[in-house]
Amino acid sequence: MGVGAIGIFPSVLLTALNINLFGVTFGTVLSLSGEIFGAIAGFYLYRFGFSKIDPQWLKKPF
Repeated sequence: MGVGAIGIFPSVLLTALNINLFGVTFGTVLSLSGEIFGAIAGFYLYRFGFSKIDPQWLKKPF
C-alpha cells in the first residue's frame, strides 16, 4: 500500500516478487489489491496536502 501512495519504487518489481513468492494467482491478487489501496491512500494524501495550500498561491499563473 505504501508503494502505491509514495509512487517511487517501481511496482513491477514487487509484482514479480509477489508472483515468485506466492504463486501466480495469490501474487497477482496481492499486487493488485496493494495497487488499489495505494492509489486510494495517495489520492487522500495529495488531497489533504492541497487543502493546506494558500488559496492566493493557487490563483497565480504557472
